[in-house]
Amino acid sequence: MAKTNEKAILDEMRAFREEWKKESSELKGSIDLFMGRIEQIEETQEQLKARVKELTKEKEEIKAKLNFSEQYHMKGNVVIVGIPDKGKGEDVLATVKEIGKKLSVEIDKYDVAIAHRIPSKSNKPPIIVRFNNWFKKDELDEGSKALRRSINNGETEEIDNPFFVNEQLTEYTADLFKEARLLREEGRLEYAWSKNGKVFGKLYESLETIKIRDYTDIENIRMRFQPQPRQRSNSHQSETSEGSAYARNLRSRSNRGRK
Repeated sequence: MAKTNEKAILDEMRAFREEWKKESSELKGSIDLFMGRIEQIEETQEQLKARVKELTKEKEEIKAKLNFSEQYHMKGNVVIVGIPDKGKGEDVLATVKEIGKKLSVEIDKYDVAIAHRIPSKSNKPPIIVRFNNWFKKDELDEGSKALRRSINNGETEEIDNPFFVNEQLTEYTADLFKEARLLREEGRLEYAWSKNGKVFGKLYESLETIKIRDYTDIENIRMRFQPQPRQRSNSHQSETSEGSAYARNLRSRSNRGRK
């Protein structure tokens, strides 16, 4: 009788063990299936991230191409700010010629396609000028920058009714230029400037000029280069000397006018 009970218990234990093995196998299969699905989801997520990154890059490339086309059509344009409005009937072309004379740039009517004020509540609404002669546009732009550098460095006294001549930039390029100047303020670039609708930067202790085409370039500079203390370089001094020449010419004209 005891042997019979013992055998029954062993049979029951074997049955339980087999059942446990079966359930364990099924559980392991479920876990493996679950883990496989998690891996698939993670793989899909990585693929989606890569695709989003790819699409973002394509979007920036398309925006850059469209901006290039828009900026090219503005290549001969400058915006002049700081000049008081002479009122109704103002000959804006004559005003532009006066500005050119202050910067030693002779401008005639054939150099300019159109010149007009941009509507503004200010008594100094900006003047937009579209040049037929791009060389004159560059001369005016460079003359203004050189004079501004000279004034900023204390080599020239501030002039009456200070004005600025800037090349007209698209919204995209203007924002890009703003970010480049921020990199300069952060000390990651020594200089940042725009020329012919393109944005450039110069690294510290380097002769290399970087062309900044899109926001990817901005982020790459921010990640690759550590901030440096801002300092003046020889190239800056040579630019200042150029500004002094314009400034001396302007002072000479102004003194003659007072006499």
